[in-house]
Amino acid sequence: MEKLKILVTGGAGFIGSHAVKKLIDDGYAVVIADNLNNYYSQKLKRDRLKIFLKGYKFDFVKIDIGNYKNLKKIFLKYKFNSVLHLAAQAGVRYSLQNPFAYEKSNILGTLNILELAKEFNVSEATVVELRSHHKGWGEVAISLALAEHLSATSKTSDNELTME
Repeated sequence: MEKLKILVTGGAGFIGSHAVKKLIDDGYAVVIADNLNNYYSQKLKRDRLKIFLKGYKFDFVKIDIGNYKNLKKIFLKYKFNSVLHLAAQAGVRYSLQNPFAYEKSNILGTLNILELAKEFNVSEATVVELRSHHKGWGEVAISLALAEHLSATSKTSDNELTME
């Protein structure tokens, strides 16, 4: 029996790499799509792929999800059953200095993922919005702000995605 194929965007990040481990442990064939931008250490992201995920079998594609044509090539190649969309441009202050980086990754990138999931009849797409709140001496509490399962083939308008 062929494994279910899942695309994990942002899979080189802290949360993404942990999700990848769990998905592989659960029997999925995982493809990680990440642009490895330099907001957080690129070395740390590469180390997650090389060291933290050592011994785990996955495909990695370095890609900007804001680029529809390149993203479509990945959907054509892998024919995903599911998508776990975790990629996003981080940093509240950074968003004020570079609003178009936010727009490209967080809005256009999410739209590209959802449209391609619909076009390729991906049976399930999960969009997760994570917020990190910095407290005290750098203690970070990560809260799951939105985890909505979207049926890419649904013909109803019951599925709503709110981006803050």
